[in-house]
Amino acid sequence: MSQQQLESETACAKVLERIAVCRQSGGKQLNLSSLGLSTLPPEIGQLTALTTVYLMNNRLTALPGCLRDLHKLEWLGLQDNPALQLSPAVLGSDPRNSSEACASAQSILDFYFGRETGQARPLNEVKLILIGRGEPGRRVRCAPCATSRSGRAKRARRGSRCATG
Repeated sequence: MSQQQLESETACAKVLERIAVCRQSGGKQLNLSSLGLSTLPPEIGQLTALTTVYLMNNRLTALPGCLRDLHKLEWLGLQDNPALQLSPAVLGSDPRNSSEACASAQSILDFYFGRETGQARPLNEVKLILIGRGEPGRRVRCAPCATSRSGRAKRARRGSRCATG
């Protein structure tokens, strides 16, 4: 048996054990973070009292539909599961790095399963790559500041610097 198979079986045993303990105690939180999971067992759908599920830092490739049956679920931590392709705009802030509000479990699941069925709204995201020499304190000319004195004032209050101001 390879090391990877052994780790996978150990993780599966831990998951099933944690689910069983949570089911027996009527627990509201389940932490399955950092176990190297690629899938979730269907038994998770039996934990109807869950309000919080931590699944961060795994290798999840898909979410089971049974998560939608957890009607009391308020928070679902899916950060650091790159194969799910859920952006921070969907997941909300990472609770490990921020005290800001996170996205609701319902909104995450609606987006995920809506995307699977082609019913999710597209995210208006853009990746911007700037090419050129970056120098500390370098000023740029921005169109709003070039045409509006109030634009310069607003940017000055926010601490931005502009070549026109």
